[in-house]
Order: sequence, then C-alpha cells, then structure tokens
Amino acid sequence: MSAWKLAMVALACWVGTAFAGEDLLSSYRSALSNDADYGAAIATNEAGREEEAKGRAGLLPTISISGIRTNNDTTQTSQTVFGARSQDYEYTAKNYSLNLRQPLFRLYNWAAYRQGQAKARYSDAVFVGARQDLAVRLASAYFDVLLAHDNVELAHAQKAAITEQLSQARKLFKGGEGTLTDVDEAQARFDMAAAQELEALNNLEIARRALERILGKESGKLSFLLPEKLELKNPMPADMEQWVEWARQGNPEVLAQQYNLEAAAQEVAKARADHFPTVDLIASRTKSDSDTNTSINSRYDTHAVGVQLSIPLFAGGYPSANVRQGEANRRRAEQQLEAALRKATLDTRKEFLNVSNSVAQVKAYQQAVLSNENALYSTRKGFEVGLRTNVDILNAQQQLYTAKRDLAKSRYTYILSWLKLKAAVGSLAEEDIVHVNSWLTVSPP
Repeated sequence: MSAWKLAMVALACWVGTAFAGEDLLSSYRSALSNDADYGAAIATNEAGREEEAKGRAGLLPTISISGIRTNNDTTQTSQTVFGARSQDYEYTAKNYSLNLRQPLFRLYNWAAYRQGQAKARYSDAVFVGARQDLAVRLASAYFDVLLAHDNVELAHAQKAAITEQLSQARKLFKGGEGTLTDVDEAQARFDMAAAQELEALNNLEIARRALERILGKESGKLSFLLPEKLELKNPMPADMEQWVEWARQGNPEVLAQQYNLEAAAQEVAKARADHFPTVDLIASRTKSDSDTNTSINSRYDTHAVGVQLSIPLFAGGYPSANVRQGEANRRRAEQQLEAALRKATLDTRKEFLNVSNSVAQVKAYQQAVLSNENALYSTRKGFEVGLRTNVDILNAQQQLYTAKRDLAKSRYTYILSWLKLKAAVGSLAEEDIVHVNSWLTVSPP
C-alpha cells in the first residue's frame, strides 16, 4: 500500500474514534482561558477601566513632599576704606517642604472625570462584545469540525456505494448483460468520489486546526449533534422589529459607540474649559535651617494656606483650535454610532430571517432525504427488472448524499443563526451555550 493511502487510512481511523467526549460547553470554557484574542480583550478591558480612576484623580488633592540638604562653602568679598576684605562661610543648609493642592473650581478636571467614566463604560461594552464574539467563533469552529466530519462520513459512504455499483457493472459487462458505458460511468463516479473523500478529509483537518487556534490546544474528542434533541423553534416574539429594538438598546457595539460619543462630548468640554479660570486651595509647611549665608544658624518654620486664582488671557489660539478639533471628533463619533446602529439592525434582521428560514430548511431537507431514499430504493428495484440503468442508480445515490449533506449543514446553520441573533441583541450568555450543548451526544448518532 502506498504512503498516501496509509495516511488516508490512518486519518480515516482517527475520524471514527476521535469524536466522543469534549462537548461544546467544555470547549467554550477552555477557550475562555486559552483564546489569545479573548485574552487580549481581558487585558484591554482592565486597562480601559482605569480611565475612571485617572479622571477621578483630577478632583482629589495632590500632596507632595520635598527636601534638600547642601553643604555650602561661600567666600564673601567686599570693598572697604582699607581695601578688599574677604570672609569665608562654611555651613550646611536644609530645607523641607510639605505641599497640598486641592482643586476648587476646575471645569477641565470635571470634564476629564466624566470622560473617564465614559471610557470605562466603553471598555466594558467592548469586552462584552468580545466575550459574545468568542462564543460565536467557538461554536462556528466547533460545528465546522462536526460538519467536516459529516462530509467525510458521507463521502466515504458514497464511495462505498459507487464501488459496489462499479463492481456490479463490471460483472454484468463480463456476463454480456451490461455495457462498457455503464462501467465507464461508474468508474468516473468512483474517481470523483475518491477525490471528494480526500478533499473532505483535508477540510476536516483544516477545521480541526481552526478550532485548536481558539482552544489553544489540540481539540481532542468532540461530541456529536443528536438530531432528535435539536429544538427547531422560530424566534419569539415573531416580531422582527421587536428584536431590532432590543438590538438598538443592548447590542455591545451600539453601547460602546454611545459611550464613545459621550467621551467625545467631554473632550469638547475639556477644550472649552481652557477658557475658564481655575481656583485651587493651596497649603504648605516649610522648615529650613541656614537657608542662605545671611541666615546661618537660623531656623524657620512656615505655615501657609491660601487660594490661588489663575485666569487665562491668551494662548496663541490653541484653546479655540482644540475646541474645533473636539467638535469634529464628536461629529465623527456621532456617525460611528449611527453606523453601529445600522449594522446592529442589519445583523439582527439577517439572523432573524436565517433562524426562521433554517427551521423550514431543516424540515424540507429532512423530507428531501426521505424522498431520495425512496427514490433510490425504487430505482434499484427498477434496475432489477430492467426499467432503470446503472447510471440511474448512481444519479439517485448522488442526490441522496447531496440531500444528507445539505440537511447536516442546515442544522448547524440553524444553531449558529440562533447564537448570532442572541449576540446581535446583546443577550448571548453561557446559558445559551449550555442549552445548545444539551443537543449533543458523546457518540455518533
């Protein structure tokens, strides 16, 4: 047996045994700990939440302490009636100061505090979106693997059925009852099935690697979807516009852009605050020993409390330019919010329709599978009495496997559409993963 055949046999054996254990829920929880994109989102959120503390700091007092100790050697030269006279001083000077400043009226600092709050809320909303995105990405990758596995099984079954038809066509041809055309047609179908099986195996391996990228480890054994457990339900309520309204209120991207707009508005307030005066309460205590050569061996202990007023007069036009820039950025934030609202509306409507249509599609493909099974059975019976040809059987088999493939795909599409609809309105949570996980089984159906 050639090397590539051995590889295909080994991979096919793995396909039959490597799926039976790790379900969607455990994979999701593993991804929460190991997905690099989600890990980056956690760190980004932690950094973003500090914006509120940074803004609050501008409202609180600042306290500083300073001190200096120097050894001085001073020579003083002065002119007298007797000529130049010099005197040397060697002394140690010490100065210690404790200073406090409490803002009393600073519009800039208040705007910065409100902006910090908005930025922190923005970070939280983005993080919620990242968590929901992880759930959707994980489920999509997980079911891509299951669909790829289904396609491998179907390709293998189709190849086996065509092999049987090819063998029968050769026997009939040798016995004088068949035609060379039947043999050639069956051989062509077999070659195509063999190529499709290799492609399906390759797609399965790629799907597994994509899942491993999210899990941060080998995917191991997965659980299968059990069709009997799958709950086919239309969205409730059936009013699409109600779902759209929920999305406009709860979609994480919409919420994030709302907070982003608030932060941009506070940036304008900060820029305008540069035109206003500031008032600070200041207090200090200073101790000094031998501060200068005229105060050698003298000690001073000074307490000072006061109010400092600062009035800006002219800064070269910088504050006005800063205001104009902030207003332009606020207009940009308004457009970004509108774009997020439109996208949330579109995504919600699309997934609402996908869920509704997927319910009908699954049922339709279920009926299609039954119909094609009956058609294949009838075609085989017709072949036995000479009313159908070998090509008719091959065509009937192809239609049956196509219907089974489409049925499997429609089931996964239904599940993913549900998760995406929940994510679009901002309500996708671990409970939804738990619910979907209840449709899985540890062994192939």
